[in-house]
Amino acid sequence: MEAKYFFGIDLGTTYSVISYLDDNGLIQTCKNEEGSQITPSVVDLSGATPVVGDVAKDNKVFAPHSVLDHFKREMDQGHAPKYYGEAYDKTTTAIDLSAEVLKYLARYASDETGSLVGAVVITVPAYFGTEQKAATKEAAVKAGFNEADVYLIEEPTAAAVYYGYKGDKKETVMVYDLGGGTFDVVAVDIDGYKYDCCVVDGDVELGGKEWDQCMMDIITGKLMEKGIDVTSLSEDDLAEIQLAAEKAKKALTPSESTNVSLKLEAGKAQLEVTREEFEALSMPLLNRTIERTRAAKEKAESLGKTITKILLVGGSSYMPQVQERLTAEFPDVEVPNPMDPNMAVSKGAAFYGKSILAHVIAMKQNEAQAVSENGEPAAAGEGDEALGGFVIGPATETVAENTKFEIGTEVIEIKKVSVSSIGLRGMIGNVPKIMTLLKRGETLPLTKDIDIPLNANALKVGRVDLQLYEHRSEEQFVDLDEPNLKEMEKQTGAISTGLPEGSVMHIHLEINDEGLLILIATDPNGESIGLSAQAEAKSADA
Repeated sequence: MEAKYFFGIDLGTTYSVISYLDDNGLIQTCKNEEGSQITPSVVDLSGATPVVGDVAKDNKVFAPHSVLDHFKREMDQGHAPKYYGEAYDKTTTAIDLSAEVLKYLARYASDETGSLVGAVVITVPAYFGTEQKAATKEAAVKAGFNEADVYLIEEPTAAAVYYGYKGDKKETVMVYDLGGGTFDVVAVDIDGYKYDCCVVDGDVELGGKEWDQCMMDIITGKLMEKGIDVTSLSEDDLAEIQLAAEKAKKALTPSESTNVSLKLEAGKAQLEVTREEFEALSMPLLNRTIERTRAAKEKAESLGKTITKILLVGGSSYMPQVQERLTAEFPDVEVPNPMDPNMAVSKGAAFYGKSILAHVIAMKQNEAQAVSENGEPAAAGEGDEALGGFVIGPATETVAENTKFEIGTEVIEIKKVSVSSIGLRGMIGNVPKIMTLLKRGETLPLTKDIDIPLNANALKVGRVDLQLYEHRSEEQFVDLDEPNLKEMEKQTGAISTGLPEGSVMHIHLEINDEGLLILIATDPNGESIGLSAQAEAKSADA
């Protein structure tokens, strides 16, 4: 089977979606085996073969110990074991479970389109760090994708691309992305096909799952009022309540109240839950999103931007309280009805794939025209750097050869920023500090040069330690107990002996638009020490 299309995948915490651009350049969303465009990100490992999607989700009440969900939140743990099974003696990982979801999406998309699902853009939360991104790519490879044909883009950025896919927008919008497991808010300055993601904020531990828990608390509270001992509920009962809570949350979107029917080991129960009850209990959660949205808006305004709209994305943005509260809190900004919340991210990723494809086609055309002095065709990859450095694997080449798209002007440019700061460890007096070299919010790529004095000990022993740290502060100097401080790369090297007191090391720092950092430290005699690391580049496409 050939690869005819470039696909966009929203690999969500609770639901996943796969879309593509058809032969007419129109965005289509594939339907799974149950005929739905959204697939639960749930994997049932109770049988010999993993089961994914709606069937797996329904099986949770029968095999709660082997039906796994919300594992996207554990992508930062990489290969850490997740125990399951009746005795919890079997193990899997968040990466392996994500791979199963990706395989399922690719299988039904291939059946529907008659195309190999080879080249893909997979979306990730805006606040996914280096480890989560690497884990997502590893999951894609385990699912059978060629790593060179897998691109990543942040979910709110993909939604903004979908909003502006006609190329007729010139405004600054805020993407409010409340998904099942994470909350992102991004200010995006749109000018045609240019997207400047100037402010990124959010909360990786806030999403629809927390609202579901509020509903579960309401339900269990009402069960207690009926005399049911909720402390002794079985795993099967809890799974039943979890599914009922999600259904009740959705039912309260169009209705002021809903009935919850439960069949528990302790007996049957019929409960009524009102929207007023639900909104009151979940208000602190909504407040957290408002705080982050306000902070992002103020930051954008400090950069001279005027927010015209707040775009609602993510299934949880359907809740009436979201639009109502945003409208009340930000009366100067339009808050339209949710923008195809479940499919917008996947569709934007698919459209972004067209832009990548345009690069591929341009590269292949340039290679075909380039002839070396001896008349031989230019070696593959010679034009990579000038064309954006895309590495083209077999699947993508097949797409490029079969595509009917025209390049036109629809080549998307996304301006990236860093939402983490990068610093170098040193001493101020006798106190160890981290001097910030890159501040969060700075536009990438960038180059910096700075001179840093060598301390007496380094001059004495003729060696220096270069230790990079990643953090969230925007201060010039931060302490070693700074929250969210994370060690990066370290390199020790020799410097010239006999350097006088007051000698400095010249630090040359380069960071590309994907967050790849290169640091070279050179002493007065030209002795150099270098290291590289991967920083967090948000709104990155790889």
